[in-house]
Amino acid sequence: MTFQAMSKVSILKALAGNERGQIIGASTYPHAAVVNAFVAETRASEWAIVLAINLGFRRVQIKCDSLTVIKKVNSYNVDCSILSPIITDIKYKLGFFMEITFHHARRDANATAHVLA
Repeated sequence: MTFQAMSKVSILKALAGNERGQIIGASTYPHAAVVNAFVAETRASEWAIVLAINLGFRRVQIKCDSLTVIKKVNSYNVDCSILSPIITDIKYKLGFFMEITFHHARRDANATAHVLA
């Protein structure tokens, strides 16, 4: 995810790889009127899930560099933050998968995805 605070625009990107680490799908999506970086990060995770659904994946690992997003998605508590509508949508989409896990990936470990953006 790339976020430009001045213009309130983010570029969301998602990579899909197989168990051998080979990239088998990629997607970018410009998103306007983004309030802040937390919203942009949450939208990026949502976009990765949409890509996985569109590719027909049933077992998925989502790598995200935002611990906040991971904690909110994994929480059973109702989210009352600005992220609530996106988190709710992500949780709904989890039902499309047999197995889905979220893993924290440090931003510098996401070099391939950042090049894509």
